[in-house]
Amino acid sequence: MSEAGFHGVFPYLVSPVTPTGEIDAEVLARLCDDLIGAGVHGLTPLGSTGEFAYLSRAQRRRVVEVVLQATRGRVPVVAGVASTTIDDAVAQARDYERLGCSGILAVLEAYFPIDDDGVYAYFKAIADAVSLPVVLYTNPNFQRSDLSLPVIDRLSRIDNIQYIKDASFNTGRLLSIVNRVEGRMQVFAASAHVPVCVMMIGGVGWMAGPACVAPRQSVELYELCRRGDWAAAMQRQRPLWRLNQAFAKYNLAACIKGGLALQGYAVGVPLPPQAPGRSAARADRHRRALTQTPARPSRPGHRSRSVDRPAGLVVRRRRACIARRPHSLMRIRIAPTSRTSIAHTDRVDRARCSIFAEPANQATPANRLSEYAPRQRTDLPCAPGRGRIPGRPPACRGPVRPAAARCAPPPAKCPAHAPAATRPPR
Repeated sequence: MSEAGFHGVFPYLVSPVTPTGEIDAEVLARLCDDLIGAGVHGLTPLGSTGEFAYLSRAQRRRVVEVVLQATRGRVPVVAGVASTTIDDAVAQARDYERLGCSGILAVLEAYFPIDDDGVYAYFKAIADAVSLPVVLYTNPNFQRSDLSLPVIDRLSRIDNIQYIKDASFNTGRLLSIVNRVEGRMQVFAASAHVPVCVMMIGGVGWMAGPACVAPRQSVELYELCRRGDWAAAMQRQRPLWRLNQAFAKYNLAACIKGGLALQGYAVGVPLPPQAPGRSAARADRHRRALTQTPARPSRPGHRSRSVDRPAGLVVRRRRACIARRPHSLMRIRIAPTSRTSIAHTDRVDRARCSIFAEPANQATPANRLSEYAPRQRTDLPCAPGRGRIPGRPPACRGPVRPAAARCAPPPAKCPAHAPAATRPPR
């Protein structure tokens, strides 16, 4: 810790728990020692990666004790305090101060929504209860009651609320916070994929779980940002983004614990009811990310979104149709050996849907899509006046006709099916 206060890389520590419910002190202490040896600037137990929401009060306290013993004053320890009540949060903060923590990471848990005055009262009570620097933690993705800009502005005027860790992934919001607090509060990034951006707008570092599995790379990135070497910093940032991509697909604690397990730390699995997520495929993804293997490139010229099916099928949907009719629904029958595509969709109860099938190993040229125009029923009478769409003939009910009959001319008895030349444009 320097004269400027907290700065740099603060890994969010995992909480290794044995099958009997005890904190594995040996593994946690070794992880702390190795992270300090890698050059991190501080440690944060009981963050999101530390699964604070799944630990008992005694387990949380034991985690903090082990981290403080392993650290031995070499780097600051900022312990997480989280609760649904002010009294419990204040008790936790005072306990961690007595144990010897350097700061408090304040997290608000809520079952019912809380208004701005309640949010302000919660964090102010924690700050008033201790003499330590307080780091506000806001994560709109998981918290039911978020910190609004007016509340952040009010809290920044409390002397020992000196930092905020915003996990919204929104750099515009971060810049708004920086402008609003006017230097009264410093900003930490909350993820491994935006630290360069945060440092460019005035941030002082980041607190993130992925720094547990890539501490040296994170420290190197921070030093490059401090020197203002942004080109080199972006080169270092890209491998960390690949790591973050692997973690973003699954439970964060499961991914960090899985990555540490690959590095030889027996940190166990996430606490139930979280899914352990130990699969060969996921382990392989983690291993590739940790070794900085380039991500698999997309196919040249591939623009449509495809979803692989067990039978080898690909369903491709034209986004233009979906964007044009956001409330439309689609019903597709998939054959085991074909590729099914939608060329047009409408409301299901007035459906005029064009579906064609072709062998899965054949591609459909873009210039042939116009051949699959919307089809209409010709074996049922029209229902004039029902389901009219401006500029279109009355809709016809019934299922889609077979592909072989889609080019058959409509019968003359139906006035709505005028020749193409006389039909109004779509």
